Amino acid sequence: MDISLQGYNNQYATFKSKQKILPGQAVSMEENETVKPAVSEKFVGVAVNPTRKGYILVQTNGVVKMTYTGYTPPTVGYNKMQADASSTVTVSETGREYLVFSVDSSDKTVQFML
Repeated sequence: MDISLQGYNNQYATFKSKQKILPGQAVSMEENETVKPAVSEKFVGVAVNPTRKGYILVQTNGVVKMTYTGYTPPTVGYNKMQADASSTVTVSETGREYLVFSVDSSDKTVQFML
């Protein structure tokens, strides 16, 4: 039997966005109530849909599945991660600590709790 953690404790917020952001990209705060693609920094959430008319829906809590990059893959358990240059995630000593539930090295995806 397979299990699913998707939907667990999910929370969303609508933010303003001056830039094009795609679903699955990590985002960070740019200014009051406005997000931007997170680039090589800690992130506040993950874009759920593309930017539309200057607004975007962001998942700020719950379980997400994202692409990871870097030489060191995440591992199951607690990992420090942050956004990389392409707004995906990478293991980083300066990142926030997240609980990782699964890592797929062939797809280069990681499932973790925001």
